[in-house]
Amino acid sequence: MITVESRYGFKADGRYGRGGSVGAVNSGASTGVGTAIGRRRAPAGGQYRLDRHTLTLTGADGRSRRLFFAYNSEKELPEVDRDMIFVGDSVFSSND
Repeated sequence: MITVESRYGFKADGRYGRGGSVGAVNSGASTGVGTAIGRRRAPAGGQYRLDRHTLTLTGADGRSRRLFFAYNSEKELPEVDRDMIFVGDSVFSSND
């Protein structure tokens, strides 16, 4: 099994931070020896800009990435749910 965790933090002044981790586990079912490894990604960040449904992330090295962005909606008459967002092809939720 392989797991990946991504964390983004967006600040009101246009800065963002990114971190996370990755890990893998082998149960050892076929060999009798189980293994597990894990690693944290080095923190990164830069500036962000949101223009309708486009999120532009510009890293400290000046590289930019443009990603789809949307808030979740809930209820029959849609209301914005800011506890869940869609960035690129990923879904993120708050830690509340």
